[in-house]
Amino acid sequence: MKNLYLIRHGYALHNFLFWKIGNKAYDIRDTQLLQKGVEQATNLKNTWSEINKIDLVISSPSIRTLDTCLLVFKDTNHKVIAMDDVLEYPLGSEECNRRKDKSVLQTLYPQVDFSNIKYEKLPWNYTHEKKESLHIRQKNFLKWIKSRNEKNICVVSHSSFIGDLKDGVIGDEENELKHCFPYKYIIGN
Repeated sequence: MKNLYLIRHGYALHNFLFWKIGNKAYDIRDTQLLQKGVEQATNLKNTWSEINKIDLVISSPSIRTLDTCLLVFKDTNHKVIAMDDVLEYPLGSEECNRRKDKSVLQTLYPQVDFSNIKYEKLPWNYTHEKKESLHIRQKNFLKWIKSRNEKNICVVSHSSFIGDLKDGVIGDEENELKHCFPYKYIIGN
């Protein structure tokens, strides 16, 4: 049995803009954390009682998730691995979910392991990803997790990825997942 702690990134630019301009907020590529998001991540670092139980940290390779991850695990020795499989849904159409090129990310985040990122440029066809594709990504990710020895794993990801994985729910903006909150999800071996 493994304990996954699923954490939605801190409050980011597209989260703020969505309530002002609607879906146009998703037209900004790879949005960053706002000050509120930085404060949320810092607060989690200072208040999360189980942080020292974490054996491994996985992050989506988006700027907002990487920054959240590094703020939460600042001043710790946790290994951080970036993986495209935990990027937000949908891929291919919403620019806010389109990560920067791998070489740029490696330059910006030298402390993160990007060896599991297959493509320099994230394949992007401006077509809305189908839910079946998300489920394949989730299945591949869980298979990879099950192959690991670590038992307590933190995954810093996104609302739709986490919501679908843990509850089968996507796009409920009125009841969205909390930012910087560790949702515990147990998987068998």
